[in-house]
This record gives sequence, C-alpha cells and structure tokens, in this order.
Amino acid sequence: MLSRARVVVVIALALAGWVGSAAAAPPRGRTPRLADRLIWRWVPNLSHAASVKAVSERLQTQFGHAMPNKDWQVTADRMLRRHGRIPASVLPESLPPLPAVASTHLAAGVIKTALAASDVRSGYIYLERQAAALRGSSNELEQQLGSALTSYLARYKAKWAKPWLRQQRARFAKAPREAWRFTETVNYQDSISSEQRAVIEKRIARAKRVLEHLVDPQVLLRMPPVPIQVGSQFSGPCIATEANGRKLIHLTPTSSVKDLLHELGHWVEDFGGWRIFTTMHALRWRRSDGRLSELGKLLEGTTYDATQKAFNGKFVAPYIGRKYAGGSTEVLSMGLERLVNTRAAYKFFQQDGEHLLLLLASLQGQR
Repeated sequence: MLSRARVVVVIALALAGWVGSAAAAPPRGRTPRLADRLIWRWVPNLSHAASVKAVSERLQTQFGHAMPNKDWQVTADRMLRRHGRIPASVLPESLPPLPAVASTHLAAGVIKTALAASDVRSGYIYLERQAAALRGSSNELEQQLGSALTSYLARYKAKWAKPWLRQQRARFAKAPREAWRFTETVNYQDSISSEQRAVIEKRIARAKRVLEHLVDPQVLLRMPPVPIQVGSQFSGPCIATEANGRKLIHLTPTSSVKDLLHELGHWVEDFGGWRIFTTMHALRWRRSDGRLSELGKLLEGTTYDATQKAFNGKFVAPYIGRKYAGGSTEVLSMGLERLVNTRAAYKFFQQDGEHLLLLLASLQGQR
C-alpha cells in the first residue's frame, strides 16, 4: 500500500503536469470541462485574462446583467475557446486533390492524414495546424518536417488560392442589400486643397466598395455611419474619441485605402457584433505566449512610450498583439488592411492562412 506521503507526491505531480499542459496548449474545438473553465484563474496568462475580461464586458453590454460577473467570465472563456476554430465552410466547396509528395518521409504523414480526413478541406486545415506545431517544436527533425510540410502546402495553395481569394473579395458584390449609409460626414480642414479632396474621396469610395463586396450585408447594417475628418495637422490615420464620447476617423491628405481599411476594421470590431469581437480575441489569445512587452521594443524605430504594450506571440506582425485598455484589438484591422487587393490578400494567405480564414469566416457570417 502506498504511504500517505507517496500519495501526496503522486497527486502533486499529476496536478503539476495537468496545469502545465493546460496552460501551454489550451483545448480547441470543444466545450471546456469544469477544469478548463477554472484553469485561467490559476495560470498567469495575461492575454487570456485580458480577453476574458473584454469579451465578458462585451457580452454583458449586449445581453444585460442577468448573471453575476464570474458567470459572464466563464461564458466568455467558453466563447473564446469555441470561436477560435476555423469553420471548414469558409474554404472552397471542393478543393483539388492533394498533390503527390516526393519525400517519402513527408509522404507517410501526409497520406495518413489525407486518408483519415473526412474531406480535403478538413485534411488541409489539419495539415496547416500540424505544420505550425512541428515548426515550433524543439526537436530539429520535427522542425525540418514542419518546414517541408509548410512548403508542400504553399505549393498546393498556389494552385487554387488566388482565384478563390478573388471570389471572396467579391462575394457580396451582387447580393441584394438594404441601403447602407457608410459615412455620416466627411469634414475637410481649410488646408486641404481641392485636388487632395478629390483623391481622398476616391479612396473613401474604394474602401467602401471593398467592404460592400467582402463583408456580409447584415454585418454592415449593424454599423453606424462613420464620421470622417481630414486634416494636415493629424499625426496619422486613427480612431479618435471626442469629449462627448463620439468616435470618428481622422485621416491625413496622404492616407491610403489600406490606412482607411485599417481604421474601418476597428469600426467593424466595435459594432459588428460579439461573435466578431470574440473571434478576434480568440486568435490573439491562442497565438500569444501570455506575456506583455513594450510596443516600442517590439517595433524598432517607433516612438511608442513605455505604457503602450503588446502581447508576444506568433503574429504576421508584432503590432497585431497590441493591448488596449478598452478591450479592442488589432487582429481585425491588421487583417482587413491586407485584403485591399487580391495580391495583398494572397501574400497574407501565404504568411498566415489561419488568420485570414478566421477573418473571412467572421466578416462573412460563417460562424
């Protein structure tokens, strides 16, 4: 019979392993158990805690205060885990078959996975996740396998991704829609010339067209009209808040369509609904290691002060991890600006296919 001391040691080691594994790899794709619901209280992951707080506050704002705050937090945690998955429906209905693999070492894993998957789409999503996990391994052989699998998937994507992305960017171009009032007002400062005004108006019209073609009309109808101010005195494009709490977009004469789409991404995240908001937080949480760093140190050559922070993580750009006191993220904005045209969208897809797919699923109402 085990002594009491040995039993205590065994239980302690088991709990240590359970807590460590839960913290390192949060469960995906299922409703969390009671242990999963409690784990964020014990493990110091700042990114998860920040997302739980932001999402629970958003849910309370939308649905009222019928539950105690701790229950809203548990609900937010469950939503974060559920909405971090890529729905297979966002991919084309029929992907071409997976091509043959020259490397026998890689072929075994690819063929096994492809045969086990219910369809090519599911197999493709699984392979992307496997490639990312292998690349992050401490084992050199697994890293090489992950790189080989990534190259294989990149060649596969090149055959179908561009035409498909072109279709996605025009998905709602011909959809019946209610009249959507994009802008409330566009105010120009006296220093803005007529030529500059004409350029800005063309860029605003193009950004509006990108949103109308790309985003579900029902999502757009939730958004209030966007007040825009254009002035040479502004340091750059941004979302500004007036003394009365009214939000508006500041642009400069040189602001591009990409800049405007970035700021409109914040608008969509704020007003597009809790599912979009939750999905953006879910991606940031899963990609982050939970630690905060000064933004200025992550982005060399910038002038961010020491109070401006970002979560460290595996993002296509460090700025995506930025933390805001009000709960906003840069996940949607940094993604939307990369959908300005098909070439930029394809580059984004090559760099971070999961981010792009989650973004499309959210904007197009597929979750």
